[in-house]
Amino acid sequence: LARYQRPSSSGGASMLLASFGMTLPAFLLIGYGALLAASNNSTAKGLNSSPIDTIAALLPGWFPLPLIAATALSLLSGVILSIYSGGFALGALGVKITRSWATVIVGLLVFAVAIALGFTVSNVVVVFRDLATTLAVPVAAWAGIFSAEMILRRRRFDTGSLLARGGIYRDVNWLNVSMLVVASVVGLGFTSASVPGLGWEGYLFTAVGVPLESPLGSTDVGVLVSLALGLLTPLVAGISTIRRQELRQASRA
Repeated sequence: LARYQRPSSSGGASMLLASFGMTLPAFLLIGYGALLAASNNSTAKGLNSSPIDTIAALLPGWFPLPLIAATALSLLSGVILSIYSGGFALGALGVKITRSWATVIVGLLVFAVAIALGFTVSNVVVVFRDLATTLAVPVAAWAGIFSAEMILRRRRFDTGSLLARGGIYRDVNWLNVSMLVVASVVGLGFTSASVPGLGWEGYLFTAVGVPLESPLGSTDVGVLVSLALGLLTPLVAGISTIRRQELRQASRA
């Protein structure tokens, strides 16, 4: 989506506005849900055990229709964006294929995975929740590192150096890669999952004496921890490297 932005727009402003646009509605809904749960004990229990049924009981009879339409549109847009991104991912991996065929292949893979989950998993919600949380930890760490670097940079990346070796940038930024691994390990230690194969998560909760069944142990705060560690990496240890790269870039201009 970044290619549809104006070339003269501010990179830092775009990153911040996009982040606020994605997170602010969710935080507003979470805050409203917390107030709703605090207003009535039975509502709080219902939101914990069966949130959809509890919310539906509080709404007027006509409300399910626009709710279903909004949910379907949001799911459809998410699937389209995922397939679109998947096509680019195939190209980035070096697969020699047109973008239209890459989209078709990714769409078929998504459909096959959905069918497989539908026939093999009894509780799809739990699987998606645990898998999404697990994947969100390294993604949050990467997003933090990338966002902080983009905010700190005063110049655009040098395209030629990104596409060929021996330019302004090193082949591997070992600091960012190392902190990506560290932030992911720490973040996974502060998440929890009940899906078989992911029960090892939450080891840092256990190490500090927080039960995984407790309210704190079920918050999956590890996503925020990994995001914070990712953001701090360039801010604490990457500014000098970025400035050296920009000086070299200016000398070549």
